Amino acid sequence: MAWIHADQSKSRKAFAVPLNEDARSVLIEQQGQHPDYCFTYQGEPVDRTTTKAWYNALKRAGISDFRWYDLRHLGTYRTEPVCMN
Repeated sequence: MAWIHADQSKSRKAFAVPLNEDARSVLIEQQGQHPDYCFTYQGEPVDRTTTKAWYNALKRAGISDFRWYDLRHLGTYRTEPVCMN
């Protein structure tokens, strides 16, 4: 489980985000690589992704016809059984 603090959320309310094992592994792998941030690029925090960077990443991953919005549905679909237990 990860927590989004109230000052970091659009609604200004804290909430929990369920994480699967893959997500936890990525976070653990990043731990300690920067003193303050989990994800960095060339030593600077990643605080937004440009459209160009997104499409380049999709191309490198061999993914086509995909949108940021799709991630909301995928995350809900994959965590729903976990959240219901």
